Amino acid sequence: METEKKSPLKKMTQGYTFKVVMLVILVLLLLIPLTMIRGLINERNRTAESAEADIMEAWGSELITAGPVMTIPGIRTEEIHSWSDRDGDRIEIVRRPFTLVVTPQRLALNAQLTTEIRKRGIFSVPLFSGDMVFSGTFNPAQAIASLLPNEEIFLHQAELIITLASQKGIRRIDHALWDDHDLFFQPGSRGLNIIRRTVSMVRSFHSGSSESSGIFADLPELSGAETDFSIAIAMQGGQMLRFLPIGQDTHAAVSTDWASPSFQGSFLPGSSHIDDSGFDAAWDISYLSRDIPLFWKTEGNDSDRRDYSELLFGVNFFRAIDTYSLNTRAVKYAILFVIIPFLTLFLL
Repeated sequence: METEKKSPLKKMTQGYTFKVVMLVILVLLLLIPLTMIRGLINERNRTAESAEADIMEAWGSELITAGPVMTIPGIRTEEIHSWSDRDGDRIEIVRRPFTLVVTPQRLALNAQLTTEIRKRGIFSVPLFSGDMVFSGTFNPAQAIASLLPNEEIFLHQAELIITLASQKGIRRIDHALWDDHDLFFQPGSRGLNIIRRTVSMVRSFHSGSSESSGIFADLPELSGAETDFSIAIAMQGGQMLRFLPIGQDTHAAVSTDWASPSFQGSFLPGSSHIDDSGFDAAWDISYLSRDIPLFWKTEGNDSDRRDYSELLFGVNFFRAIDTYSLNTRAVKYAILFVIIPFLTLFLL
């Protein structure tokens, strides 16, 4: 009688259904610690990103620059209403201010950088510092010729503006020449905010504030002819370097001692050399390959709506071995090491 009671239980435990159910239960139980480990890795990764962001904020953040561009204030005279009465014809005249923005005819960007690793506790972030030279020529003749008969500009109030995602990375200005004249730069971008949205390596998305960053300088009175400029700035930043191809012909060159670059953005370098001692890269970009006008007029808040962040290009200072990326990858593949042995055991 006892044998008959045990037979159904023994028969059930030796069936394939019971074995499959037990294997599934064991696999699910082993996935619980894997999930806990993955949660711990994500938590430590967020802590690392927070530490990196703090270091970057104190050092000068990621280096993202656009310019230089020339801005010339102007006045547009308009007749908005006219009527007649017993005293004769009357015309209401309104004078509206605007700004003529002119991009360089030729722009050369040259960055010579050295890198270092800064640590906070067990977390580290790659930082760089060095000289960045903006040089080229401006020729506002075509922009001036485009003015309407009722528009007037004031060449003696022209300014040169360099827009930056963060101006905290500026150490000093070694020289700033406009032909033979020295330029004196001041903080601020005068409302020219053309790189408001930028992808960040330490944050999922970075949106520029309504008050843009940068530097500007008053220009000597313009003659409307071609003028050379050269500006050398000692700058610092970390993790990412971005330029905007604002010139009619833009040439950019970057040379650093970082051995693992990751070229990003709308344009890849035309030539590059990478070895254990660092890398050199060069870009040559024509205005025909990007959607930035050679000059434009802004009135009111129009400049706030103009955004060319999608055309930024440059390089990320990529770390070839990232502990948290390796751990995340190991956890993702760990499920295979759980399932395959049990599946093999079941087949045998």
